[in-house]
Amino acid sequence: MSDSDSGADTYRRVIGGLRWIALSRVLAQGSAWLITLVTVRLLTPFDYGIMAMSGVLTMFAGLLIDGGLGPVLVQRKDITEDVMRSANGGLLLIAGGAVLAVQLAALPAALFFREPQLELLLRVAALQFPIGALTIVPASMLASRMNFRAQAITHVVSGLAQGLLTIGLAVTGYGYWALAYGALFGALVSTVMLNAYANTPLLPSMRFGVLRPYLRFARYTMGDRFLYYFVQQTDSMIVGRLLGAHQLGSFAVAKQISHLPLDKIGDIASQVTLPAFSRIQNDKAAVAEGVRRLVQFGAVISFPIFWGLMAVAPVAVPTLLGPGWSHTTLPIVAFCSMLPIRTTWTLLARVVVGVGRPEVSFRNQLLWPFIVLPSLIIGAHWGVPGVAIAWALSFPVMFAVSTRRIAAVLSMTWSALLVPLVRPATAAGAMAVTKSCNGTSWRPTAASRSSADFKLNFGAAALILSSA
Repeated sequence: MSDSDSGADTYRRVIGGLRWIALSRVLAQGSAWLITLVTVRLLTPFDYGIMAMSGVLTMFAGLLIDGGLGPVLVQRKDITEDVMRSANGGLLLIAGGAVLAVQLAALPAALFFREPQLELLLRVAALQFPIGALTIVPASMLASRMNFRAQAITHVVSGLAQGLLTIGLAVTGYGYWALAYGALFGALVSTVMLNAYANTPLLPSMRFGVLRPYLRFARYTMGDRFLYYFVQQTDSMIVGRLLGAHQLGSFAVAKQISHLPLDKIGDIASQVTLPAFSRIQNDKAAVAEGVRRLVQFGAVISFPIFWGLMAVAPVAVPTLLGPGWSHTTLPIVAFCSMLPIRTTWTLLARVVVGVGRPEVSFRNQLLWPFIVLPSLIIGAHWGVPGVAIAWALSFPVMFAVSTRRIAAVLSMTWSALLVPLVRPATAAGAMAVTKSCNGTSWRPTAASRSSADFKLNFGAAALILSSA
């Protein structure tokens, strides 16, 4: 098979994978909403609150549970059965360490939150780590083989299993334990299904020497994740420390509403980006064409969503969230103005990992403390809007430096990398300007909230509602 045929076959499989993953996300999200609506009526705010407390520890540990081996198992093509068994052994060892860490932290966490029931909940929730560790190898192998159908089916079935058990336990009075046991059951179903689909060896091995050639890649991946976690939390820490809890609440809502479409796009696209570019990494022409298509795909989706949301935010935010949240409009507008290029940045970070250059993504993350962080601190002097505007002004600088590095690694010119952004940005910009000229301003008036204007913006308002 020629390189062009290989590239074309990979492209067809990527499109098929996107369809399967998008369909699974629609089905899973729809069922999750229905299950959540039922569960919320059966449980109390305390039940969700204590689960959120446990998530402070378990979510961070879960982020690191694969030891950076997941991406390398997808990216490398020389994965033998011996490597897979050793990976299972290493992952279970890491999971055991995570379990031990949570057991030791359970009592101090309960004392910190002044919630005695949290201690036992954390001890039980830690069981998810060894269960989750056994999903890394089969999930990576399915991704490497571009078997997105199996991943999609597993995602939907495990989500339904988790939701149905949660409802059943909530009906019978288990309270927050319904959420905890439901999560464990969903993880167990996912582990069983992924291993059955991938047919990978489950018995672990402690011959960690065979993993040595993969550890350099894994090291950069883990470093990238630590930095990503830091990046995601930095702005909230600054707002909370300098402006207080009330302002942090407003900032968190504005960030959540504006960033949720990015999370959805990134989640769907990243699942196919890494295995697709791993498959064609030695074909520079195919990589360049793949990058062009990927950037275009992200731009065609992200520019209309974020700039459309930016245009209707003055009407949609007070209408859907209530007049008391009108002060979040300007931060939402500021975030949405630059989130299309943030989407491109996220997708390109997965590309460089796919072609075997994770250190580039790691170094790009290192730019954040030097470019964006000082701007956020300065912006905090003008409150939450100042922080959001500071991010919107500083991120393009980071984007420019990062994408120049990525273009060099991919043997592309910087202009060729960014040209696919131009048409979607132009069209979305015209849409946003036209909408603004029709009477939308950043300061909602009674006229802008009229019935006719609400009808005009109902579709975009529904997008905010679905994101929230």
